[in-house]
Amino acid sequence: MQSWRRHHPSWRIVTWTDHNLPPLRNQAYFDRATSLAQRSDIARYELLARFGGVYLDTDMEAFRPIDALLEGVEFFCAYEDEVWLNIAILGCLAHNGVMRTLVGELPASFEGNVGASINEQSGPQFFTQVVNRLRSDPGGAPVAVFPSALFYPYHFSEPHRAGEAFPDAYAAHHWSQSWKVK
Repeated sequence: MQSWRRHHPSWRIVTWTDHNLPPLRNQAYFDRATSLAQRSDIARYELLARFGGVYLDTDMEAFRPIDALLEGVEFFCAYEDEVWLNIAILGCLAHNGVMRTLVGELPASFEGNVGASINEQSGPQFFTQVVNRLRSDPGGAPVAVFPSALFYPYHFSEPHRAGEAFPDAYAAHHWSQSWKVK
């Protein structure tokens, strides 16, 4: 997080934990979540829907400020590859319609995908499906989807590239999977 503080000195950075997390609309699903990744998915959507801002996984490294990139943007995310959007960095204005829809559709995703992977229930696959559906609505809320090169310049299947220079990137997700029990 130090790289984000360095490149964004005017930002108020909050580290959310079980001790400072407000009550959630999907609190029952949060409490029943079987992994830290799923708890994080639920919390990130709800916190952004309520407060707005930029959500960052702790393994995102900033290379330069993103303020100018986000000027006039109401909701943003980025591709991790040619198919999937990722949720390690995303942001929106408070009470954004896209984020409220994600929060509202979590219960149906959990109930309709019993036994499915976390990615399908609440993670990038769920997120991609909802956001792509909303993007296809001509009257829907504006969504900025950035190319992978800006935030995911190397894929999780390419850990050997972690130390490379990525001159076009604003940041890099380092795919540490710290939520996994080792």
